[in-house]
Amino acid sequence: MTISEIRQSIREKRRQMDATVRTVASQQICGSIAERADFQAANSVAMFLAFDGEPDLTDLISTAWERGQRVFLPIVHGKGRPMSFAA
Repeated sequence: MTISEIRQSIREKRRQMDATVRTVASQQICGSIAERADFQAANSVAMFLAFDGEPDLTDLISTAWERGQRVFLPIVHGKGRPMSFAA
């Protein structure tokens, strides 16, 4: 199986997840990361906005802002071009 096929398979599984299951999983992911010492000690963190069934990190972004951390999100410039991040 190629990397592209693996990615497509994972996307399809995310899309098929029940919305409630996805919400609970997102909350668990945010909670687990927020409790990590390295996350708590960071001045800046990179995250992403959910797309296509990805985990929703909105709660974690809010937690970071409340702690005074700078949050950076990816900017995709196009296929084959490097991604950058912006506050």
